[in-house]
Amino acid sequence: MTLTLLALFIFVGTGIVALCGGSARWATIVGAGGVVIGSLLGLAAAVPVLLGGARLSLHLPWEVPYGSFAVALDPLSAWFLLPL
Repeated sequence: MTLTLLALFIFVGTGIVALCGGSARWATIVGAGGVVIGSLLGLAAAVPVLLGGARLSLHLPWEVPYGSFAVALDPLSAWFLLPL
């Protein structure tokens, strides 16, 4: 599950860095590199779930009343993660 969240943070982080970049060439390199790295991490998280069918989940406490942070990766969501 940490690979999926890491891929998401890389997508968002490199997108923000590319937007704040000075030259168009540098922004393109950072943006494309982030997409490639994030996609490979997402693929590395999705393939074992698709092959084994095991559901991955992450539950973290959250200070919002009656709330918690929960993310899960089941075979159906892993299938939809593949095109990313």
